[in-house]
Amino acid sequence: MWTWLGRVESMGRSFSAYAPIGLLAKGLDLARVSLLTRLIATDQFGIWALGAMIFGLTSTVATLGSSQSVARYVSFYQVRGRLRAFFRRAATGVCLVGLITTALALLARGPLAE
Repeated sequence: MWTWLGRVESMGRSFSAYAPIGLLAKGLDLARVSLLTRLIATDQFGIWALGAMIFGLTSTVATLGSSQSVARYVSFYQVRGRLRAFFRRAATGVCLVGLITTALALLARGPLAE
């Protein structure tokens, strides 16, 4: 099912897959913000913007440089035939950090809302 994940391809081919997805994500973000500015009150939008900013900052911390480690260690583990184990461990670590930061955000939501 995930056979494309470990395949090494040219940079141009990879970019041709990631660029449209990135543009789609930015377009959806623009549409979401435009819709929210029309639907909610000014003070509520300010609270939402603050929450989005905090989420953006903490999501950067939550990945803990995983994109750099994947780029560095994929070839290392691929040569040894242990790429699937590496991805499993990396995904587990990222999910655990994500769960911890989500729990912290849920605990802090009351004080932040006041």
